[in-house]
Amino acid sequence: MKPSASPRTKPDEEKDARIATLEAEVDRMRQEMRAFSYSVSHDLRAPLRAIEGFSRIISEDYAQGMDAEGKKFVQHVLQNAQIMSALIEGLLGYHRLNERPVSKAAVNMTELTRDVLGALPKAAAAPEVKIGKLPTISADPALMRIAWEQLISNAIKFSKRAAAPAIEFGADERDGEHVLWIKDNGLGFDMEYSNKLFQMFQKLQKDSDFEGYGVGLALVRRVAEKHNGRVWAEAKPNLGATFYFAAPK
Repeated sequence: MKPSASPRTKPDEEKDARIATLEAEVDRMRQEMRAFSYSVSHDLRAPLRAIEGFSRIISEDYAQGMDAEGKKFVQHVLQNAQIMSALIEGLLGYHRLNERPVSKAAVNMTELTRDVLGALPKAAAAPEVKIGKLPTISADPALMRIAWEQLISNAIKFSKRAAAPAIEFGADERDGEHVLWIKDNGLGFDMEYSNKLFQMFQKLQKDSDFEGYGVGLALVRRVAEKHNGRVWAEAKPNLGATFYFAAPK
């Protein structure tokens, strides 16, 4: 005789109801983010393009009729329109990355490092590069390239003022993780503010000589999270920084 299934208890039913509610809430939030992304992509970028376009026309075709102060105001409008456009692109890029599924394969980090370094624009003060032994990891190749490009670009950018810019790559294994790291001898930062480092639109360096809008490291953090990994950094002001990317073996 086949045993009858044990009756479901009230706690089990309450748990299932909570799970269903959470799943519905997550789905609703995803739908709202898609709608927000569409609105940003179309409803905000269109007037922004118009502001930028008309500002260029004024600065180019009507420059002779403006005094120095008027020209300065038009340039401010144009520059701020370009900044807002870059921020919108960063926000959309972050949303697209969130929506992207992870498709893992074997990623040779030595080859990826050399490939990214070769593809990046050559800096005026090209750093000395030292590549240690890097592992092959199980990861999404496209997502890892996004993260590695951001970290390498970051190291190049903030080491460019060093007397002899240098970047070093390395890796080790810790508690079942591959821990990859990129070390530079650049500007560094105060660890007191490290909690802001991987947040969207947060910049620790306000110097206009360092381009960027605080999006790149947020993308790195999201790539790590999508691989059940983590990122962190260690630094001292004017003594360089080391960024770590850990992924499960």
